[in-house]
Amino acid sequence: KFFRAVISKTSDIVVDWLRVGFVHGVMNTDNMSISGETFDYGPCAFMNGYDLETTFSQVDTHRRYAFGNQRDILKWNLAVLGETLMPLLAPDPSLAREQIHRELDAFDEQFQEKFTAMMKRKLGIEKSKAAAQQIKAVLDFLESSKADYTNTFVELMFPGTFNTELFTSAEFLSLRQELSQIGLNKEIMKKANPLRIPRSHFVEQALKDPSDLSKFHQLLDALKNPYTQNNKLKAFQKAPPRSFDQNYTTHCNT
Repeated sequence: KFFRAVISKTSDIVVDWLRVGFVHGVMNTDNMSISGETFDYGPCAFMNGYDLETTFSQVDTHRRYAFGNQRDILKWNLAVLGETLMPLLAPDPSLAREQIHRELDAFDEQFQEKFTAMMKRKLGIEKSKAAAQQIKAVLDFLESSKADYTNTFVELMFPGTFNTELFTSAEFLSLRQELSQIGLNKEIMKKANPLRIPRSHFVEQALKDPSDLSKFHQLLDALKNPYTQNNKLKAFQKAPPRSFDQNYTTHCNT
């Protein structure tokens, strides 16, 4: 029961990361805890353009902890935890291993259920047999277009927010039309989709001159209520050039 609870709690936090485009960056076993929280937020950052391979950490040269790998890394970390619990489960190692494997075998389906429920909230879908199909369509669009992850869902909530070529394209308009048949409930979406995230280009501007904290305080104000619309803070919704994430690097102890 203890191991099952840790699996559930840590799955919840990683699903939340995927919800907002967060890349932890150093998701090794010693940076996760049984409380379902994590720490060592050093080389972390938020993804702009959607890319499962997104990573910012200077030390993650093999993209082990990339945005799209966080689910599999979590399972690996849980397997390591399971190994340490084996002596407590049964005197027979083979029996203890069987119990751990049983819980890990259920991980993929359980995680997928949590992920699907999260994506339904992002898309404002309450109940629909076509939900899985529409979620896949959105993720396929994001992957092929490399659209800004946060702003795509903002545009689905509030059409016309970003007058870009991509969000006025026939492909995107068709996608939104299909979604409107089963979802796009704004009240649901507002709670799942932040309007503003701590984008790294704004973070760097805020940290650039330690003698002038005005930009730091402006960014902090923009992030205090990230789900609330505020036209005065619209500038903080602006995504950087697509090349930014490719060249941006974070470091441990950032």
